[in-house]
Amino acid sequence: MQTNSKYPDDVSFQSPIQHCNETESLGTSFYKFRIIAHHHPDITLPLYVKKSLVNFQPQASMSIRGVGWVQGCLVH
Repeated sequence: MQTNSKYPDDVSFQSPIQHCNETESLGTSFYKFRIIAHHHPDITLPLYVKKSLVNFQPQASMSIRGVGWVQGCLVH
C-alpha cells in the first residue's frame, strides 16, 4: 500500500514470512525473506533485511510489517 503520494515508490507491507535464510554480500549479513505481496493469485517477493536491524530470530510463518522502497517496470 502506498504510504505517501509524494513518494509513490514507498510502500507499507505486512506479510507472513514464507521462507527465510541468511546470506552475505560485500561483508554484510542479511536475512532473505520470501513474503506475499498480493493474493489471488499469490505473488511473492524477496525481501532483504540487514541482520543488524532485526531484533528477533525470524522464522517461516512469522508475520512481519514495515515500509519499503519498490522499484520495477511493467512488462507487457
